[in-house]
Amino acid sequence: MLTYRIFADRKTRSGDIKAMEENIKTGDIVIDIGANAGTFTIIASKLAGHSGRVMAFEPSPKFSKIIQSNINVNKFNDFVTVHQVAMGATPGTVYLNEMVADDTTNYVSGSGTSVPQATLDSFTKNIDVIDLIKIDAEGSELEVLKGAEESLCKTRILLFEICNKTLNRNRVNVEELYQMLIKNFNLYYKHGKAPFILDPKEDYNTDLIGYSKHI
Repeated sequence: MLTYRIFADRKTRSGDIKAMEENIKTGDIVIDIGANAGTFTIIASKLAGHSGRVMAFEPSPKFSKIIQSNINVNKFNDFVTVHQVAMGATPGTVYLNEMVADDTTNYVSGSGTSVPQATLDSFTKNIDVIDLIKIDAEGSELEVLKGAEESLCKTRILLFEICNKTLNRNRVNVEELYQMLIKNFNLYYKHGKAPFILDPKEDYNTDLIGYSKHI
């Protein structure tokens, strides 16, 4: 937890908490992709309550154990599950770079810790409506979306980040990412709630909230 004491932006964290409080209610189904140490997972679990369901996906063996310990301490085991797996377009194996100074920003790369990868759709086949998905995949967002097309069609709210720096590292075209998002969601800046329209020339590091066009 020293990492969070040193690196975390408290203003951003308080904004994240506010967004969760405004959009997660008792009984909701919530999915946390890129859960890291589980700050979002734990708060979402408290809001959804024991009548809800929370699924946390974190590829790092270290951080997935931290999340599970937190779940145990809070006695959330009956409705919260932790999956030590990366989300992507196809099942398989990927490598997690855990050598960054700020280990809240571990990312999938060509080398590092070998971790399993799965698609979100493989986990949501028996869910009719997903109330909220949060995705923080450090540049792998497009791959996550490609493996979640069925899931996104039945999701009410999406919390998402567009960051050119991490996308460029993975050679991801931000326009392709944007087009996948707007198929299912009306996008807004998360904190200001102003509509978001992509400017390909802009350098983004922006939190977004998407509201379903279908539900």
